[in-house]
Amino acid sequence: MNHTEQNLENVLRNAPRPVPPGNLEQKLIKDMQQAIVAGTGQRKGWTDDHRGSWFRRWWPALGPAAVSLACAAVLTSQQLEIRSLKQRLQSSMPSVTGSSPASRGNVALTPQPTPAPEQLALNEEIEIQRLRKLTVDLSQEITRLHQMKDENEKLRRQLSAASFANLTQEERDEMQTAKDKAQMINCVNNLKQIGLALRIWALDNSDTYPPNFLVMSNELSTPKILACPSDTAHSAAPDFATFGPANCSYEYFTPAEGENPANEPNRVMVRCPIHGSIGLSDGSVQSEVGKKHPESLIQRNGKLYFQVAPQR
Repeated sequence: MNHTEQNLENVLRNAPRPVPPGNLEQKLIKDMQQAIVAGTGQRKGWTDDHRGSWFRRWWPALGPAAVSLACAAVLTSQQLEIRSLKQRLQSSMPSVTGSSPASRGNVALTPQPTPAPEQLALNEEIEIQRLRKLTVDLSQEITRLHQMKDENEKLRRQLSAASFANLTQEERDEMQTAKDKAQMINCVNNLKQIGLALRIWALDNSDTYPPNFLVMSNELSTPKILACPSDTAHSAAPDFATFGPANCSYEYFTPAEGENPANEPNRVMVRCPIHGSIGLSDGSVQSEVGKKHPESLIQRNGKLYFQVAPQR
């Protein structure tokens, strides 16, 4: 502490002390009493004036509480109503459950009348008679249907014969020509399917050809393609299980063992003796070659080849 601070401290300590007035205590007590009275009056006026503002301040909390109390009251009333309904239902159940088993027991214990053996025999006889009658009716219906079928076939043949008889000779020739052409086209299609089956069988068997048609039955769609439509001496077989020489119209030139006809595309593999059409090893078909161009067929080393003659 320096000299100036020391002097200030000494001056403050030695300063004269003020003397309080003599009636200070009584004056303070009187002022306090007056303040209390004034404060009480002001508080009373504030309560009267600001009662509405208090409600406005607390209504956000009181509103939801009132709604919750109303919902609780409604739920309580509903629970009481449900409980009373359950009690009424339980009180009514004994009467129903008490009477129902007895009635069911009475129904179950009621003996059912069993038919007598004579009645059973009579019922069986009636059923047998009904079945016999039904069988007779069905047999008659089948016979009638067969008769109608035979009559329809007969009428169809008569109509076709009558229509053919009314034609002129020229019309008959034209119809026969159209029929022969259609049969020839069908024969060419058969040869194409046979040639395709031969190629497929050769691809699956190391480029060797089958010894006969029956061996490649899996590659042929049906044995009907082995019968020419114009061949009246050979009929088509319904399946390969009944297939035989009498069901084949075409000549098959079987290759020797180890030969690969695929390397000789002009080699004849199948021939129709009726139309003269031939099927080559490359799968192609030449129609009516044997009839119209027999010079195109050349036999060499026991094999038949198709060779187009040079034009002059």
